[in-house]
Amino acid sequence: VDKGVVQVEFVEELRKKHHAITVPKKVIVLGGGNTAMDAASECARMGAVQVILAYRRSKEEMGAYDFEYDLAKGVGVKGLFNAAPVEIRGNGKVSGVQFIRTKTENGKVEIIPGSEFFEEADWVIKATGQSKQLEFLQNINGLELDKKGCIVVNKENKQTKNPKYFASGDAVSGGQEVVNAAADGRKAAHGIKTFLGLV
Repeated sequence: VDKGVVQVEFVEELRKKHHAITVPKKVIVLGGGNTAMDAASECARMGAVQVILAYRRSKEEMGAYDFEYDLAKGVGVKGLFNAAPVEIRGNGKVSGVQFIRTKTENGKVEIIPGSEFFEEADWVIKATGQSKQLEFLQNINGLELDKKGCIVVNKENKQTKNPKYFASGDAVSGGQEVVNAAADGRKAAHGIKTFLGLV
């Protein structure tokens, strides 16, 4: 399958060539981050009759801002959660995506055997490359993560549950403005200096 599989760079192309891009009737966007939301919303605004945003975890575990998802829903995007893509189907051109239902157990995604289903699509946009590195974070001794996979810290000094580590920015907030990350970085720097006895 080649024709109809679109990479996440579509959003950048859309910004540059909005007037020259035609969106088909049925679009599936794979991913749960802000870029996936943006791609799904734009497809709906540009005339796609059906846009499905498919994410392998629950709505609560998405990395995207809640308001981004609300905006996407507002223009007709439908959420499909706990659904992992198994195969993009088609013969030279996309016909749809085979999914399987999932559940989250102890922070890990597990498939539900025998729960496969198919969704038709003319386009499939892959926007899955910006997820958090949960497996890496879960291997750090004593590090606590919240239900969205963000690092839990002391709000004042950004120290994690393992006192040797400090964190700030998107790894803690899940994604905010650069100015928020910079302010949090200052708090973390001060917290590190205090921890090292330099203040």
